[in-house]
Amino acid sequence: MWIFPSSYRLLRISVGKGEKVEPVEIRIGDLCSDLYIPSERKASGVALFVHGGGFSGGSRKQFAAIASLLAERFGILSLSSDYHLAPYSHFPVQVSDVLSSCRWLCRSSYGIGPDDIFIVGGSPGACIAAVAMMMDRSKIEAMAENPSDRPSKAILLNGIYDLGRFYDENPCERANVDGYVGGSSPERRLQASPSSYQAGGLDVLLLHGTEDRIVTPAQCLAFSQLLQTAGSRCSIRWFPGEGHAWFNSSDKAEEVASVIGEHIKSYSKEGSL
Repeated sequence: MWIFPSSYRLLRISVGKGEKVEPVEIRIGDLCSDLYIPSERKASGVALFVHGGGFSGGSRKQFAAIASLLAERFGILSLSSDYHLAPYSHFPVQVSDVLSSCRWLCRSSYGIGPDDIFIVGGSPGACIAAVAMMMDRSKIEAMAENPSDRPSKAILLNGIYDLGRFYDENPCERANVDGYVGGSSPERRLQASPSSYQAGGLDVLLLHGTEDRIVTPAQCLAFSQLLQTAGSRCSIRWFPGEGHAWFNSSDKAEEVASVIGEHIKSYSKEGSL
């Protein structure tokens, strides 16, 4: 049973016909995270959001509208977390930050296990989230994290899965990638790419705009094939006519929340908060 901590206050403000769940700010290590608690105190799954922003920008607020909708309309407990930004911090620090958020959820008083959690990442956030799920256990342990805390399910939006390909196709993004991986060598980009890892037993939904010219649909297809070859489940939902970061538009929040919410609810058992 998921226990609703008495020290947390549920905040809601009226928005049109419904209510918007306002987050409770928490700290995980030296980083801030926003926790969106379902208003009915019934949980239908857990979403952990990893924001985009070119590895060097963005914040946990990117997915605020979607996380709030998931909590209010779908009963999904949502945690949106910051991570250390490049170029001040380099890979794999950001992967460790995501795993720390997973650990917080699994050690919280909600009684959450890794099987309850879906990592939801956008663009660079999808890259970081995928590596957190796929990286070798020995490398996870070397970061002082517990591989058993990481989830096996994810929803990734217009993700960067091959940093080498992304680097070659986007000269204007090379400085950001160099700052993230800590140098300009191909080997560093390889180590930080989800496409470099083989992982079976994962369950991944890829959401991608068909007109993305920054992270092309071909990269999404290649990553899906890699996952399936390794023994993981992977499906793609295409969004016709959409470019990169389409999911950031305020007028897309309802649609994105609906896709994510229905997908998570189809897997999750209901628990009490």
